[in-house]
Amino acid sequence: MSGIYEDINRLYTRIGFTEKYGSELWISVIIIIIFIIAITYFHIMNNIKPILADWENQKCNPAVIPFAGLINNGPHTTPLEFTGQNFTHCTQSILTNIVGYAFQPFYYLMKTMTDAFSELINAINGIRAEFDKIRNTIKEFSTDTMGRALNITIPIVKMIIGIKDMGAKMLGVLSASLYTLMGSYLTMKSFFLFIMHLIILILIIIAGTIAGLIVANVLAFGALTPVIAADTAIMILILVPTIMIKKLMDDVMDVSPVGDIPSVPGCFEDTTPIKMKHNKLNKYEYNKYEYNKYEYKNISDVEVNDILFDGTVVTGIMKLSSENQSIYKLNNIIVTGEHRVFHDDSGWINVKNHPDSIIVDDFNKPFVYCLITNTKMFTVGETLFSDWDDIDDDNIDKLNVTCVTKGYIPPDFTNDDIHAYLDNGLHKDTKIKLKNGTELTINNIKVNDILVDGEKVLATVKIDATKLKYGVQDYCLDNKNHICCSSNININNYLGGVNTFDLYGIPISNKSPELYLYQLLTTSGKFNANGINIGDYNTGIDRFL
Repeated sequence: MSGIYEDINRLYTRIGFTEKYGSELWISVIIIIIFIIAITYFHIMNNIKPILADWENQKCNPAVIPFAGLINNGPHTTPLEFTGQNFTHCTQSILTNIVGYAFQPFYYLMKTMTDAFSELINAINGIRAEFDKIRNTIKEFSTDTMGRALNITIPIVKMIIGIKDMGAKMLGVLSASLYTLMGSYLTMKSFFLFIMHLIILILIIIAGTIAGLIVANVLAFGALTPVIAADTAIMILILVPTIMIKKLMDDVMDVSPVGDIPSVPGCFEDTTPIKMKHNKLNKYEYNKYEYNKYEYKNISDVEVNDILFDGTVVTGIMKLSSENQSIYKLNNIIVTGEHRVFHDDSGWINVKNHPDSIIVDDFNKPFVYCLITNTKMFTVGETLFSDWDDIDDDNIDKLNVTCVTKGYIPPDFTNDDIHAYLDNGLHKDTKIKLKNGTELTINNIKVNDILVDGEKVLATVKIDATKLKYGVQDYCLDNKNHICCSSNININNYLGGVNTFDLYGIPISNKSPELYLYQLLTTSGKFNANGINIGDYNTGIDRFL
């Protein structure tokens, strides 16, 4: 009884439909499926011929797919395999169509974007075509304009070239005429100089004859007095025109029997090594050279007041033009042929006369350099050279006659005194006018500058001003012009001595101490400074020799 009650209770406690009727439901479903399959099968079997006739359109029919192997089985497959193959084919076809329809919006969007870009590219190409058209138009316009301009300018250029050619020919004619005139002028100068030398020679002969007649007249007890008087008269007749001719040559033709061309500069290549004394190096350099008392400098880098290895002091430096210089190589030293060198057998001789010197044909540097020293000489390597002033024993004898006797320099003077008493220079602010109208201070004048009177600057000179005996003073000339300089300056052809009051003019003030003074060498031996004719550097000592 308990089993029946449990069954009854279990029956009434079920609340779900499937729990109540699940088994019946599944049986019904299975029966319906079997019924549908059967109906479908028989329907297909009854219509198999129409289906086979339209197989391509019917093979993917849902009612046909399960029975494809029964309806149209292939010769090499079982009905089940054919049904599987047909199912796969139909599934792929259906999915292909579904995917095609699904991606149609994307295909449309991509086509729209492609069409838009194509239109944009077409638009850009259209703009480029317009720019190309504009460019071609500008090119055609420019070509046409340049062609027309050339048609106008070419005749003008030809005309200018013709004018230039005519000017060059005129310049050539004028230059030839000028050179002819200068040649005639120089020929005339040479002729007058020849006449002067001839007349001077005749006057010397007459003077010697008169002197001999005077001696003979004493022995002849006055018998030759008329002859002496006649010779004296002849001498006077010759002397008066001679003085007049000399005056003409000096004042009118600017010709003098004594040439005004300065001596040929004697100097060295810029890289010539000069052995220096170790006395201007800083602490670092001192430590660097503590085992070497000497250093070397290129001659172009030597400064005023530098001390050479043997104690020689540099009192001046010079930079000169190398134009028209004869250059020699002596003991590996490049030096001009006119520079003086000491030779053991011959004493002081020019480099060009030294037996070991070799001429240099390919020297092409624009400048050469020289030193002025307190000893008037300096050593390069193992070779002894004179400094610029070329002071030798003969010069010392002449200075004793011309300077010591006049009190310009103390007796028993040494070479070191020459700089202190006889060196010469101008204040750095001295104004120098160039040929082109420019006015510069003397310390800014360059080698090869052409000055106002046409003279060419052969050299620039810088000297020590601290050891000059009479210092640097400002001199007033003619109550109008003034010049600031050392005392030994040749001004307006008046030769000033070393005493400041012997200078032409009087000093108006002492300048503040100057470290350096400046001078020039020129082709005429003089130049105009502050409106005053100044003798160049060589006149400082040469006028006493």
